[in-house]
Amino acid sequence: MAQPDWRNLLAAHLGDGAPQNILLTDESQLSNDAQWQEWWTLLAWQVMPKSDPQSRQQALMTNIEANFGGAFLIILLSAPWTPLLRHWWIILPSAFWVVINSWAAFQQYQRAVNVQFLYFKQMEFLQTHVCKGESGDDDA
Repeated sequence: MAQPDWRNLLAAHLGDGAPQNILLTDESQLSNDAQWQEWWTLLAWQVMPKSDPQSRQQALMTNIEANFGGAFLIILLSAPWTPLLRHWWIILPSAFWVVINSWAAFQQYQRAVNVQFLYFKQMEFLQTHVCKGESGDDDA
């Protein structure tokens, strides 16, 4: 079972600050499970990409794509009322850009909410930090 492995690694990483590592058997233990959920969320933020030069470049590219996409969306929405915009060589690239970027945004969202992807990233993070002997209670 994967859940105890994740909890054991996180407990080793947190040291004394870790919640009690018990399996949920009745409703009286829901507060314990909620603490593990909070650590899951915090750890998810740690394993997602940081602000390194490559991700800054990626953010810049994403902003440019979003701005072009917004402009193309405005063109598509205003074309019915603006006769000068009703040409295939304006409408076709605009529609293509909006569809492609909408699909890319949807795929990126799917990756971000994929619990299995997060789980493996978190396990990788915990394994590297626990093996180094780092503990999260130093930050407290």
